[in-house]
Amino acid sequence: MAMLDDVRACLRVTSTMTDAEIQMWIDAAIEDMRRCGVHDSELSDEGMNPLAKSAVICFVKGQYGYDNTEAERFLESYRLMLAALLNSKTNEYLYPATDDSTAGDSTGDPAGDGEGDEP
Repeated sequence: MAMLDDVRACLRVTSTMTDAEIQMWIDAAIEDMRRCGVHDSELSDEGMNPLAKSAVICFVKGQYGYDNTEAERFLESYRLMLAALLNSKTNEYLYPATDDSTAGDSTGDPAGDGEGDEP
């Protein structure tokens, strides 16, 4: 099922009349997550991370419609899921692991034994 169909179902919308608006909010959510640093591999239609998909749905639920008394609650849920995605192992590429020859602390101590590499 395509993302648009999933979001429409979560909004409990059966008509396709507002698909353009729903798609606009889906695109905005995905772009916001990308802008914040969520890796593209987590946002692809084929293999979207389930947490990212839930975040998109919350974003759309917070934006869609005029008299939405729950909008702020959905947007807060979106922000929490976004933070979780950014802090997850899937965003490991932001802080790549180093190989053994350069591992250590920021003091130039490759062994991490407190000796440093100074004479």
